[in-house]
Amino acid sequence: MRTAAVAVLAIAIAFSVNPLQACSTFCLKQDGAVVYGRNYDFDIGTGVVVVNRRGVQKFSLPKKDSTTASWVSVYGSVTFNQFGREYPMDGMNEAGLVIALMWLDGSVYPPNDERPALGVLEWIQYQLDRYATVNEVLAHAEDVRVRGGTPLHYLIADRSGAAATIEYLDGKLVVHTGSALPTANLTNDSYASSLQYLHGLHAMPSGSGSLQRFARTAMLLAQPANGQNATDRTLDILHAVAQPNTRWSVAYDITNLEVTWTTDVTPARKSLRFHATDFACSQPPPALDVRSSMTGDVSAKLLPLSADDNLAEMLDAYASTTMLSETPREWIEQSAAHAESFACVPARRSRALRP
Repeated sequence: MRTAAVAVLAIAIAFSVNPLQACSTFCLKQDGAVVYGRNYDFDIGTGVVVVNRRGVQKFSLPKKDSTTASWVSVYGSVTFNQFGREYPMDGMNEAGLVIALMWLDGSVYPPNDERPALGVLEWIQYQLDRYATVNEVLAHAEDVRVRGGTPLHYLIADRSGAAATIEYLDGKLVVHTGSALPTANLTNDSYASSLQYLHGLHAMPSGSGSLQRFARTAMLLAQPANGQNATDRTLDILHAVAQPNTRWSVAYDITNLEVTWTTDVTPARKSLRFHATDFACSQPPPALDVRSSMTGDVSAKLLPLSADDNLAEMLDAYASTTMLSETPREWIEQSAAHAESFACVPARRSRALRP
């Protein structure tokens, strides 16, 4: 698995492409509805929307200096993946927990210790697999250690409307939630510095910088809905902070367990309803090209994501990303094979295992 670990490190390098223009997220609460908005800004826009199964035995990618985490997925989820199954950029599980990553220069993860370790993308799938609420994620946040060279932070939200930021600064976990999270949004500066910038403004800023996008989002969230439903308003706010390299705009309707998205190539809306989705661990995970030309409700139109399909998507993503185009094929193949090694467990054992 050593070469697979190198492949994941290569993914980390790829994320350094244009980091200062990398993603916006927020949680909107309106008229009893909770919707999480996410712009994915990156070098490329290829990827797949994946239905991840509950009841699957999983383990983190082995690495020489780290203890391996092992768990069973308690919840099914829908994720947006660019570099292979089990390595999502964002997603929502069937309990309504949503997580997305964003770039954060200056992030420093905890030093090696005895805790099981997860890569920065594995960490997202791990949380979606195991937990239903923000409180649960925070209660177990120190059970595992995040590893990797990609400086990221995360915004999480749940069906109650609770939200939190997860950051790693100076090797320590830093969380903002509850009263310490007066505006539930995040871009590419630390939450503390973003909030400081916002509090110093007297008018809505223009520009595409991280601080400007953070402040503009916060101010738009504070405005009245003016008759818009929560999903329409979420997509409008995402449009207001979009950039030339915004590839996907995703509205996670946590209240109704629906995902609606648009892309730079296919701007017409697509949606997926959890209530029409089978998360049982009996077939290969269904998936759909994120840029599919389909429109409207695509819940019944996903097809099984075979090992060959997953590898093909990964090969395309690597080849299309400037910093990854020379990655040896064997590294990509072994990284893909890691996800294929997971297996269903009997229903009576489909519960979270402590790492």
